[in-house]
Amino acid sequence: MNQDDWHARIQAQKSTKKVVDICVNSFIAFLALISAINIFNTIYSSMLIRKKDFLVLKSLGASNKKLNKIMNLECLFYGINAVIFGVFISIWILYVLYIRMVETSLLAFEIPILNIIICIIALYLLIYLALNKAKKQIDKDEIIEITK
Repeated sequence: MNQDDWHARIQAQKSTKKVVDICVNSFIAFLALISAINIFNTIYSSMLIRKKDFLVLKSLGASNKKLNKIMNLECLFYGINAVIFGVFISIWILYVLYIRMVETSLLAFEIPILNIIICIIALYLLIYLALNKAKKQIDKDEIIEITK
């Protein structure tokens, strides 16, 4: 095998790797987008379904500060629950993949802490956005109109 064949083979491998990277990253981005929309929809729907409950509490004398505290705590617990399950399941999946790959390569098992932190921040940002949108929707409605 001469040097030109060797360079052509390396170039082919690099271009194949780029195509695979683009496909994998596109798939991951698509899954992340679907997950983000799902999280937003779940929180937003949960708050709107219980709109009557919040307005009844408001009519009984609960201040906006108290209602915001109730909603914030509920969303905080949603996030904590998601983080606990998500982190443990993802680390378990990473470890299973590592065990399968250890036979073919000499890689050390590493937990991607930075990626986990970025995902947690993105999760709480989504929860915050959904909560604020639901709060605005609830604040627009009148107590008398909703109870009919």
